[in-house]
Amino acid sequence: MESHAILADKFLRPHSDIEEFSSSDFKLILKMTKAQTVRGWQSAWNLPKPDDLSVAMGSVFLFQYNEDEPEKLENLLNELAVNGIGLRREEGFGRISVCDDLHIIDKEVI
Repeated sequence: MESHAILADKFLRPHSDIEEFSSSDFKLILKMTKAQTVRGWQSAWNLPKPDDLSVAMGSVFLFQYNEDEPEKLENLLNELAVNGIGLRREEGFGRISVCDDLHIIDKEVI
């Protein structure tokens, strides 16, 4: 995570569990994460914004891709890298780094 990410469940309640992004195509293998409360100020109304629970910047997730469609995976990862994840992305939340050289594991090396 390059910035805090405010995730929401299907009822739009903030939470810090990224496992909702798992599917039959992806399996969550490892996560190193911390929850962080995000506070803000609405300057137009001169009022505090509601506190949101977020996944903290620096959190790391390792997913295994279970399909054999590299183009589909590439498109999805490009979309995530460009658009980010979660709520309040226009404020800079939800920026992620995908497939950095550090992130790629070669099974033959392990």
